Amino acid sequence: MSRLLDGLAGLARAGHSLGLTRISQCEGGNNGATYAPSRSRSWKRRGPLVIIMGPPASGKTTLIPLILGGGNHAGAMTHVRPGKLFAEERAQGTPFGRRLDAFYAATHDTKPVPPHELFLPFIRAKLAAIESSGSGWLLEKGPRAVEHYQPWKVAGIVPDKVVVLEVDPEVVVARTRGRLQDPVTGQSYNRMGNMPESEEVRKRLVQRKDDVDIRTVLERIERFKDKYGPVMDLYERDLGPLKVRRFSTSASPAEIAASINAWLDEEGEMERGEEREDQPRGRIKK
Repeated sequence: MSRLLDGLAGLARAGHSLGLTRISQCEGGNNGATYAPSRSRSWKRRGPLVIIMGPPASGKTTLIPLILGGGNHAGAMTHVRPGKLFAEERAQGTPFGRRLDAFYAATHDTKPVPPHELFLPFIRAKLAAIESSGSGWLLEKGPRAVEHYQPWKVAGIVPDKVVVLEVDPEVVVARTRGRLQDPVTGQSYNRMGNMPESEEVRKRLVQRKDDVDIRTVLERIERFKDKYGPVMDLYERDLGPLKVRRFSTSASPAEIAASINAWLDEEGEMERGEEREDQPRGRIKK
């Protein structure tokens, strides 16, 4: 009996290792199906896996540090901002960064978004590494349109909960007037409560052109509703309505973050996944 148990344990360890290896191969261009590594859904073993969505100027930049450092999950989640990761890969000249360069060089769109076939293996590998370290993640935005939802799901990028920030247009216009951006890093800041400590960075901050015009700001809010509304509906369908919550951003950042953190700390019933401890979550097809 002892030998049998040892053998089963060895097989489990080998299967988990294989899952991580396949994810790494996929990032490097491995053809064929790739399974994401399995993971426990128990938050006692790791931080929650969360996607945060909201229109421009909804307060994500100010709220995210308060979410990461608040509640019972303080220090147990890693912030994942795909746009920043992409910029770093391009600056470092990695294979993935060079593929991004080729995409941007070939497109004529004013605000191009890389196709999911290009970046999903990279994001999945990043999230897998975070999860394997025992941490949860807080991912900005997630799928940008309803047609992107299934590829994200198949890739195994499935959150525990989805935070949706809702805005009052008048509040957004006022908040937008305080938004600043670092032209070097692309990082966003706000005069109303989230400014860099570095005086050098403060001096080079600029206001984005599309934040100045009120009509543009309101149009961006409507575009967010049109694009992300169906995505939220799909998450409610698959995760359950209790796993997707909308938060008004009219209160102070501290009050909003406190509400979000209290909700994230509610474990509730783990409807999905705990019964699938050793089962692959999804597969990425090249």
